[in-house]
Amino acid sequence: WSQLATILNTRLSLPTICLDLRNHGLSPRLPSMSWDEAVCDIIDTVPVPIEQANVIGHSMGGKVAMELAMNQKCRTVTVVDIAPKPYPNVDKMLALCMIMKAANQHLFTEFKLVQEFMMRDIENLPIVQFLMTNLKRNTNRQLQFDLPLDLFMRFLQSESGRPFPCHPN
Repeated sequence: WSQLATILNTRLSLPTICLDLRNHGLSPRLPSMSWDEAVCDIIDTVPVPIEQANVIGHSMGGKVAMELAMNQKCRTVTVVDIAPKPYPNVDKMLALCMIMKAANQHLFTEFKLVQEFMMRDIENLPIVQFLMTNLKRNTNRQLQFDLPLDLFMRFLQSESGRPFPCHPN
């Protein structure tokens, strides 16, 4: 996204802000996570009135962008790589969270051992490698997934089945 932001800023003279959703990337780890909170986070972060903003959302951010568009007037909203429908694979995503939690319990110190452990249950090396990008070393040099896995699991169980963001009646 930083490359796209640079192009939007330099070639089109559009001020650009790239932000991670709460509990994602470099954003703070907070005790809760919902579509409404994500929308409020965006509104609170954008330095211009939201009505003047061109919003692009990718993946889960796309669902947040749809929620924003349903409840706020934005200049434009672009959704990338997400469909306005329920996720049929919630059970698979929950299983991945459980595998990462189990890996955290083993206190591995080598990436190779984490990969071998995860490959016992996930037979897709690119998925394992993608998940492993979230590994960080703790103060004891042990590898841990730097994700609020319990929070993600609660979120998946409670909110992911929404077919698409709906305007409240």
